[in-house]
Amino acid sequence: MIPANKGPSSTSLSRRTWLTTLSRSLILSGTQVLSGGTFGRRAALWPQTDRPLRVDESSAKVVPGTPGSTEDAITPVGQFYLRNHHEEPKLTLASWKLKIEGKVARPLQLTFSDLLEAPVTKLEAVLECAGNGATTGVLVACGYWEGASLSHFLKQAAPEPNADRIMLVGSDQGHLLEGETSYPYARIASLEQGLSPEAMVAFRLNDQFLPRRHGFPARALFPGLYAMNSVKWLERVVVLGPQDWPAAFYSSGMDLLYVRTFNDPAASSGTNRVSDVLIKSQIVSPAPGARIAAGPHAIWGFAWAGKHTVRSVQTSVDGGKHWQEAALQGASRPFGWVKWSFAWQASRGEHALMCRAQDSAGNWQPLERDPNRRDGYELNWCAPVNCSAR
Repeated sequence: MIPANKGPSSTSLSRRTWLTTLSRSLILSGTQVLSGGTFGRRAALWPQTDRPLRVDESSAKVVPGTPGSTEDAITPVGQFYLRNHHEEPKLTLASWKLKIEGKVARPLQLTFSDLLEAPVTKLEAVLECAGNGATTGVLVACGYWEGASLSHFLKQAAPEPNADRIMLVGSDQGHLLEGETSYPYARIASLEQGLSPEAMVAFRLNDQFLPRRHGFPARALFPGLYAMNSVKWLERVVVLGPQDWPAAFYSSGMDLLYVRTFNDPAASSGTNRVSDVLIKSQIVSPAPGARIAAGPHAIWGFAWAGKHTVRSVQTSVDGGKHWQEAALQGASRPFGWVKWSFAWQASRGEHALMCRAQDSAGNWQPLERDPNRRDGYELNWCAPVNCSAR
């Protein structure tokens, strides 16, 4: 571990309010790649401006996963979904370094060997894209992660007393918004989140080193948060103070992603940043549009609740008119998901199957989307799965 030179403080830039374009992840089948004009887009008016901004997705990639193809709780690495904002960088173990810098007393420069020698964090955790769909939901997976504690390195670097946030910067770089500054993919999280015991610099997934497409050599991992904060190909963690607004980050438009937008902004409350994973359950079998034989069947799927646990799952076979309790297949733990099942005697005809979950904090999965929401994030409402029995 090499102490890094402490650079100048972050250049300040006042927050701008302007028109934001939010990209919704388009759910596809197979391994089709999204790029350019095929990527789902939605413009949302931000107060005090009429400037149109266009998302540049020319180097973006979304590859759906198949989390429900196995009944095991752990998604095989080859079935994990893929979401990149820029081209994958070509990194080697010899060239890769991770800097911990900014408002710290002891800046650090870490090698991969330093990660291996640091205190290890291991846990099962769901990784869900903030734009994961309500129906097919293929932008979610659950893996067994291993990495070095991010808290360990932050404490070694000794954040200044007034530090309150961290900026996580990846090695992949490009133009996020047309006509704006080229900048690496980066996210800003709270220092508290960085110091949480589960936050890690991950280098293994399902007992193997990370594949390049999933962040080799190392990525951030924030269990319980939507996946956009788990920056891949991590190369810098910059500790920020209350007056630090990194100019290049904001001028690139990076701050305009993953924000809730509303038809009536006055109806929103608190922060509009998308962050914590919301309670959600999903039917894996029967699949949408399935044609099955009348008779006994098991409706099954997975449920997850971020930092909470899943308290219960209910199912409906009549489009939500009546609900019955499903059985959880094992104990629910924070950050992971739990399989559930329901024994169903399918009669002949058309059926609208639904599931809903409740977490340990008492939050129920909503039956419908908030009509005031304009963005394409936090899609956790109960969407029916239509099938027919013959």
